[in-house]
Amino acid sequence: MMRSRLRNIAPFSLFRLSALCATLGVAFIGFVAFATAGECRRDGTQSEINACARDDLAKADAELNALYKKQMTRLTDDANKKTLHAAQKAWVVFRDASCLYEVGERTQTSGSIWPLLHLDCKTAFTNKRVQELKDYLKCTAPEDFCLL
Repeated sequence: MMRSRLRNIAPFSLFRLSALCATLGVAFIGFVAFATAGECRRDGTQSEINACARDDLAKADAELNALYKKQMTRLTDDANKKTLHAAQKAWVVFRDASCLYEVGERTQTSGSIWPLLHLDCKTAFTNKRVQELKDYLKCTAPEDFCLL
């Protein structure tokens, strides 16, 4: 009786074990592909070009955040700080929605260039916002007159 139970369980267990090994192997290959695709090469594969676009956005975003913090520390009026904070949050929503409008939603037929187009759009908007914050910081008039 016990042997017949083992015969019934053994093939199922071997199948599950082989399926688990196959799944882990595919996951490992996917991880290796993702890890190597993260390197930026402007003259490389689409994946490598997309990585450059991610790097460009990260750089622009870091500059934006630094300028935003600098402007926030410069402001002395809490109402102006609150207004800038609200404007910045709204700007992020606007940027993201505008870029989705410009390049379209990502679908199965978008192709491998979609991330590049989307990231480039976000980078362009971010660079414009960086310039706006730089202009705020250049203003030497009293605070109420520097809010361009």
